[in-house]
Amino acid sequence: MPAVCLAFSIGGFILNLVHVAILKSNDLTELYIVQIIGNLYALSAFAVIIVDISVWKGSLTKWGFVFGKGFMISLSLVILATVLVAHQTSILTTVNHALLVQIILRRASEELIFRALMITEIRRLFHSVVWNRHLAVIASSLLFTIMHVPTKSAVELIFVFTTSLLLGYIYLLTGSILFPIYAHCMGDIAQRFGWLIGVLVIVIYILITLVSKLFNKFRSDQLS
Repeated sequence: MPAVCLAFSIGGFILNLVHVAILKSNDLTELYIVQIIGNLYALSAFAVIIVDISVWKGSLTKWGFVFGKGFMISLSLVILATVLVAHQTSILTTVNHALLVQIILRRASEELIFRALMITEIRRLFHSVVWNRHLAVIASSLLFTIMHVPTKSAVELIFVFTTSLLLGYIYLLTGSILFPIYAHCMGDIAQRFGWLIGVLVIVIYILITLVSKLFNKFRSDQLS
């Protein structure tokens, strides 16, 4: 898993670097190819999750798909954020379905890798360090920020890092990836599609968590 974290960090950095270079060249064909590769990059995160569950006998719980107290805290933050966003954006604007799916796919994959997986793995690697929780959040935020260096200004990178720290600590507090995914998606979605799309993110999270619980129960029944 540490190799997976490193691979995603390097891969994301290279993709952003290439994307900036192609934007300067105004080559639409190459830009289209990079977008396809970017989507495949995002899909590979979900492939890792599938392998983790089916081959390595992992659980979606460690990827932040949980119910319980942490979920309720995360959901409360989502509701509060939605109320604030609703005052600034329309309920729903014209929807470009392909772009919407692409945004949710990419942002969700980044949160699953840089938040859920990296924080868990860094804490595991440095389990003997007293402040491993803080180390995990700071290290994952640094890697996430470095990935965005090719596409962001210095001021924007500071914002990316501080936001990443906030989402990292919220994930540690709740154990739920719901709010980090919601916040990351809504940063791109709200102004383009309206705040109601954020509800879609919540519904997807709940459905995945329910399916996970049913799958784990089925697997336990099969083993017994």
